[in-house]
Amino acid sequence: MGMKFTITEQERRDIRGKYKLDEQYTDDGELDINELAKKIVLSQKFSEVQGEMSPSDYGDEFEFADNFLSQLLDDYIDSDFYDDLYDVVKMEYGDTILNMYLSDNDEDEFM
Repeated sequence: MGMKFTITEQERRDIRGKYKLDEQYTDDGELDINELAKKIVLSQKFSEVQGEMSPSDYGDEFEFADNFLSQLLDDYIDSDFYDDLYDVVKMEYGDTILNMYLSDNDEDEFM
């Protein structure tokens, strides 16, 4: 079962506006953090951050991944559930982000 957080109506509107998506809410109005993480990774924001960041600007894959996650989730930095959201995205999608760094470095070796 995923983690759930109670959020305000304003936070709900902010999320919908920033990501142009509807989050999964329980009947009690609780946010499903796993569903939000999935939708953020599938959102345009993920593609934008990916296009803006160059792995070669970072010392290693962990620095790249940390900065990638911070930029991806920056709209949620003031939310009560930010740390949990960061952890969920890192656990569920961290390998994908690390692979972006590694695949870019592999291409650089052949140039």
